[in-house]
Amino acid sequence: MTKLTLPNGVRVLTHPMEHTRSVSIGIWVEVGSRHEQPEESGMAHFIEHMLFKGTKTRSAKDLAIAFDTIGGNSNAYTSKEQTCYYTRVVDRYAERAIELLGDMLWNSVFDPEEMEREKQVIIEEIHMVEDTPDDIVHEYLWEGIYKNHPLARPILGTSETVASFSREQVCAFYNKMYHPSRIIVSVAGNVNDSLIQQIEKTFGAVEWENQEQEEVLPAPFYSVEIVNEREIEQAHVTLAWNSHSVLDEDIYAIVLLQTMLGGSMSSRLFQTIREEKGLAYSIYCYHTSYIDGGVFAIYGGTSTDQVNELLAAIDEIVKDICTTGFTSQELDNALAQIESNLILSLESSTTWMNRLARNEILYGEQHSVESYLEKYKAVTLEDILRVAQLFQNPKSCSILKPYAS
Repeated sequence: MTKLTLPNGVRVLTHPMEHTRSVSIGIWVEVGSRHEQPEESGMAHFIEHMLFKGTKTRSAKDLAIAFDTIGGNSNAYTSKEQTCYYTRVVDRYAERAIELLGDMLWNSVFDPEEMEREKQVIIEEIHMVEDTPDDIVHEYLWEGIYKNHPLARPILGTSETVASFSREQVCAFYNKMYHPSRIIVSVAGNVNDSLIQQIEKTFGAVEWENQEQEEVLPAPFYSVEIVNEREIEQAHVTLAWNSHSVLDEDIYAIVLLQTMLGGSMSSRLFQTIREEKGLAYSIYCYHTSYIDGGVFAIYGGTSTDQVNELLAAIDEIVKDICTTGFTSQELDNALAQIESNLILSLESSTTWMNRLARNEILYGEQHSVESYLEKYKAVTLEDILRVAQLFQNPKSCSILKPYAS
């Protein structure tokens, strides 16, 4: 792996994989929904869409045709803390892909007519989430546990905020947040010197005014109980506890806890809630971590008349874990699962591209696969029991159920 910082601040990370013909390219921007003001809610995601809608020399259709011509699988996404534009192409098209991504990033025109059309597209995307109960129940939860903090707001924004965006607002946000120092070009696969030179040419020549980094406010965690009713058939339940930052040294124990509790078919939640009690078809847990905090959550979908029974069963499981922990066999199984998933994923150039960028964003340096595995293997049953005490803290609950008959 090599790292190159261009004169304007753009960081270029490359990982050669000579055995493959693919090249995965990611343009990462250190901006997400938590960097928005309330009236800007959804702005980072809106800009992600708009970068595909035309540049100074290419229309939206021209960009689509150009990516299709090189056979690239191109897309983008916005999270709470980052935005990523990515593609995976055959190696002979990699330089062309770099030029296209650079054109989108630096030369998008934010055409007013395209903006109005894309607002409607995103509003429909918002409606789609609102019509998906097992998605919106988590949005309700985040609104409750983070209240007025930016992390509480949906990444997509609301229909009202998106409809209100002016071109002036969008350009001001872009000019502030897309500073070259926030940009990472991450490339993995069949990388050669010619491709690196193309990256330097495309991403190194852009100059930007120096701007101060805005303060990222820490996120408090509130214990709340939220109940909503919708015209649906099934009840959806999500429980959440305040948890660890992605940078916390206990994050490896947390990942193992999540795996053993609800990350597989042999997990405690799956075996007890679904297989033994038949209370839910879908039952799992997940950990969402940010640079300054995190949330440990459990989700289950069940019939309305079984909600209380489901909650009681989950409560019994987490109390048992807080008291007796897990067995050595469960820990060994979780370690084997994590190790296998990690090693097998590294056969993909896309996985390497993602790893390079995330390591740079979080740590400012690269951590080897071996070092990660060593940290997982160093976790003991006592460590798991210790971090599981988070379940002793006040929790939050979001329940979405059918209208009462």
